[in-house]
Amino acid sequence: LPYRAYVKPGIISGEAHFHRDEEYLAIVGHDLRDAFESFDAEVVLYMGESPDAMEKIVIDRPAMVRVPKYYWHGPIEITRLGKPLFFQPVLKAPRYYAIYRRFGQDGRPYYSAVVEGTTPNELDPDKVCVNGVPCAGQEVK
Repeated sequence: LPYRAYVKPGIISGEAHFHRDEEYLAIVGHDLRDAFESFDAEVVLYMGESPDAMEKIVIDRPAMVRVPKYYWHGPIEITRLGKPLFFQPVLKAPRYYAIYRRFGQDGRPYYSAVVEGTTPNELDPDKVCVNGVPCAGQEVK
């Protein structure tokens, strides 16, 4: 995902999710010549081993947050913003993806992956699927 600048409070990531790879979340001030002194914000992040047992973390200074593999995180919200803020997720994977817990009509949970960019077509290795949408005849796993 690209480096993102925020100029008003709001949601950065609205739903709890995890990755099969380690991720780092860089939360710094807008002036990259001095990302520490230019930081003037409060960011709330939820993390935990289960989406049902998340800990609230309040970030009020520049931070690099390590998110271990398979560790649930989100939502992430800017609750106070005095100066613009830069946010950069760094996922140790070839492309960004997130796995979410969903519930079927019967109330049972299942997991759904959202993938940014292209996805190899398992049925035809010479083709790719765009923006995580399955190619014709390809089942989503």
